[in-house]
Amino acid sequence: QAGNMEINYLDGRSRKVKAESDYVLILSNGFMVNKRFSIGINLKAVQSELAEEVKVKSSALDLGVLLLASEDMSLGVVIRNLGSKVKYKEEEDPLPFNIRVGGGYKFYLNENEMTLGIDLIKPEDDRIKTHVGIEYTVIEGGIGDDKIGVYLRTGYEFGYETKGLTMGIGLRDKKIFYLDYAYLPQNDIGNNHYVSFGIKFDK
Repeated sequence: QAGNMEINYLDGRSRKVKAESDYVLILSNGFMVNKRFSIGINLKAVQSELAEEVKVKSSALDLGVLLLASEDMSLGVVIRNLGSKVKYKEEEDPLPFNIRVGGGYKFYLNENEMTLGIDLIKPEDDRIKTHVGIEYTVIEGGIGDDKIGVYLRTGYEFGYETKGLTMGIGLRDKKIFYLDYAYLPQNDIGNNHYVSFGIKFDK
């Protein structure tokens, strides 16, 4: 939702409407080709409505591959938003297509696990962005014990006018429940807070 806006007509009438409403339904699946190589796919149904008057629908596809180069290193490539353009009457607006290439490496500091991650993102109509982050395992929460896993995270986003340092924390309950929080200072346009909660099901 993008908030409300007021429309003023030439005859003096006015009314408030929702400026924009966007919805995305995603169906995801991933499978292992072998012990080192995996493929994932997102099928997206997109609906967008402007000023409660113009409603459009579109579809898109995300495709990703993951390679476990070694026990401690992983490499991945993701292509996002392959699909049709969103057309508002006579105006067409493409979905935000981009390609992301990344890698992760695990190592140990004082017997605690650390993970370094680097992503390169190339939007279709912009220069390459670089995301660098690190996660430090304060407490490892494992199956069969009562410990809650605690993970501290920080990173930096290069190539943006307003983005920069990011910070966060993650909690894991026996690797089944998880709670993640991230803080992204955005300078002139305010601060962003992201919270996610999930439950993992094993076969």
